[in-house]
Amino acid sequence: RTVLADLPGTERPDEIVLAGAHPDSWGVAQGATDNGLGSAIVLETARVLALLHAAGIRPRRTLRFALWAAEEIGLLGSHRYVDAHGAALPLHVGVMNFDMTGDPYGYWTPGHAPNRLLGALADQLAPLGMRRAFDDKAGLHSDHEPFMLAGVPVVGLKAVLPPEVGRYYHGFGDTFDKVAVAPFARAACVGAHTLWALADAPDRPLPHLPPGDVRAMLERADLIEALQVAGYHGPAMRVSATRP
Repeated sequence: RTVLADLPGTERPDEIVLAGAHPDSWGVAQGATDNGLGSAIVLETARVLALLHAAGIRPRRTLRFALWAAEEIGLLGSHRYVDAHGAALPLHVGVMNFDMTGDPYGYWTPGHAPNRLLGALADQLAPLGMRRAFDDKAGLHSDHEPFMLAGVPVVGLKAVLPPEVGRYYHGFGDTFDKVAVAPFARAACVGAHTLWALADAPDRPLPHLPPGDVRAMLERADLIEALQVAGYHGPAMRVSATRP
């Protein structure tokens, strides 16, 4: 089951900034970095922002936190959410996804050029290791994917995990000792600041992408064939019937 929790906004409670992660892992592993780490980041950001909310310090928009079901067998929870909330997706101002999130240093905004808000935020969070490092190339295979394909703005953290983590990916070695506390704390802190900035911005920081722009973004990243193999036939795929 997907678990959802909201902190209602003040001026625009119908608009949503969402943070999510998947708690499921492969059966052979503890799943500490994939994705106990991302789930813990979401829970920590929710804890901190809930404390502010309880004290009456609240952003303009609603903050929503999600623990997505069944990511490892096909992003089932996040796909189901997008299908069930199709009419409300235009009210989703931004989505952050935390999946094997390491030590943060920049922002990933697929399909979107760097903007003033995230640039200023990177400067503000420089003591935590953030800098104006941006990437707009689309990628697949985590719970941001169904939102990205629907044109909802995605804001991810560019981050670095220790090299040895890759050797234990989806294996027995993905145990709690692979999680470093200081990078986890920095990722949670950057995540909380970023969620707050997105939720409290006077104007929407990033626009929704229409289907044609989503298609162009996917073509630039050479992802069309991968999506077709996976059986995707959503709005972004209807712009062109064949791969160019």
